[in-house]
This record gives sequence, C-alpha cells and structure tokens, in this order.
Amino acid sequence: MAKIITVMNFKGGVGKTTISMNLGYALKENKRILLIDLDPQFNLSQYLLGYKAYHSLLARDAPTIYELLEEGNPGFPIKDTNEYIVCVNGDDRMHLICSKLELFRTMQTATNACTILKNKIDPIVDNYDVIILDCPPTMSIISEAAFFISDYVLIPIMPEYLCTIGLPLLYQSINMFNQKYYNNQVQILGAVINGEDGYIPEGYDAIADIVKWCNTNQIPLFNSRILYSRSYPKGSRMAMPITETPYARWYTISNFKNFVLEFKGKAGIK
Repeated sequence: MAKIITVMNFKGGVGKTTISMNLGYALKENKRILLIDLDPQFNLSQYLLGYKAYHSLLARDAPTIYELLEEGNPGFPIKDTNEYIVCVNGDDRMHLICSKLELFRTMQTATNACTILKNKIDPIVDNYDVIILDCPPTMSIISEAAFFISDYVLIPIMPEYLCTIGLPLLYQSINMFNQKYYNNQVQILGAVINGEDGYIPEGYDAIADIVKWCNTNQIPLFNSRILYSRSYPKGSRMAMPITETPYARWYTISNFKNFVLEFKGKAGIK
C-alpha cells in the first residue's frame, strides 16, 4: 500500500510544487509514484509534462482532477480512476493526475470532495509505493480532501518572515481536521527549510523563528535544508528535475539527495 503525503503550506511561493516534482523524480528510481495536482494554478502539471504536452492534453479534453471531483454532477460522467492518470514522459514508474484552472470552482462549491477523492484513490493505492499531493496555499475542501486520504503532511518553509507567520494557522488547521475526522488522522511528517541562501541577518533570524516554532509545537524539523539554487526555476521551465537540469551544481544535487534520504527515513519508505 502506498505512503500518501500531502505537501502543504498556507503561504504561496515556498516551493511546494518544486519539492513535489523533484521528490517524484528522486523516488521513482526504485518506486512507482503517483503525483496528484490539487492546485487550480496547475503548476505541477505543467512542470512535469512541459507546456506543450500539458496544453495538448487539455486540448483533447483529457479528464483532470477537476472532472474527478465533479463526478456525478450534470455533465460529469463516472469514470474509472485510471482514466484520469497520465504517464509522465513515457516513464511508467511515474504517473500524474493533472489539474486545471476550473478546479477553483470545485474549491468553492464541493461538499463531498473527501469522500469522492478517497473512493477514487482507494482502488489504485496498491498500484503505487508513494502518492504525493501538491496542494494550493489555502485551506479549502480540496485541502481537507488531501488530508483525508493522506498519511503525512510535509511542510516546506522559506527562511523569510512572512513565510513563518502563517505556520500556526496551518498547525491549527491540521489539529482541527484530526478532531473532525478522528478515524482519518494525518500526521505531520516534518517541516523542511527550503531556499536557504545564507543571507544575513534576515535568513538566520527567520530560521531561528522556524526552529523555535517547531520546538514549541513539537513539530519535527528536517535536519536537511534545501539550498537556494537558480537551477530549480530553470528545471521548471525545462520540465526537468534538479538532477537533470543543465549546469546544476553538484552540491545542489547532493543537497537535495540528502533531503530525499531523510524524507524516506521519516516516511518509512525503504
């Protein structure tokens, strides 16, 4: 049965999509991976498939997570879960359920997204070793549905002041979810500092705030910190992971690999 991990922070621009994508590539070396794009901005979908392939998929009306969560409503027929899944760049070890802009409607109107998502993922959960859900930077019924099926939440945090002040809200939201759905408890896998660049003094002050918050709330904090590198946005433009992005420095690649090893240990992925 797959380990299911939601990547979440209520602050945008902290690297949720970049980490989700690069984790998928890193883990697929000896695992079968499914990534689910739950953000109506569809960055993960475009990041993994590339601009042309993603828009070609939409042009032929391929179903996405939007259609999946709207199943049963007028104009949205019931489909097998596998009809929503696409293979990433011909590699059968890594699959994707895409998102699209219309998902924002579901975020506003869906009332049973938790049940729908669980009923669609349960039949395929044994087909994968790891399932990663990339979520929008806000609490909604979509985020709740992600928590509903997940084992863990991974929290990326940029070492900046504005990225730390929303953490108590996220922590409270997870606790409220666990109180509401006591049979579907989700655990915090840990918080990971993403984009460390050694900037003084703000970077160090923000990291000190993060460490203090994690210690106060007994939140596991990854020992590995993901370093800032311009190769990450370059990779997103080229639909490539950091390990394949041209001119990515060896220490950047090694740094992310160290994070992956710690991630696997925390999540119990062998």
